[in-house]
Amino acid sequence: MHFDGKDCQLAARIVAMLPEVTDDLPRCTIRAECRWFRQEGRAACRRCPQVLTLTGDSDELRKMVAGVTP
Repeated sequence: MHFDGKDCQLAARIVAMLPEVTDDLPRCTIRAECRWFRQEGRAACRRCPQVLTLTGDSDELRKMVAGVTP
């Protein structure tokens, strides 16, 4: 749903719209294979700890980032 044939638009929106939540790169077991890291680099990693599955009580910013129409 978020892949445009070249890039993951979810990763792009996360980097563009959400604040960084860490200065250091968090420990990660999938970074070597992570599409978001390959596409957005360290900027995605610094936001990754706040990424979660969309729930019914997600705030409006997270719904916009996820591409869900509020």
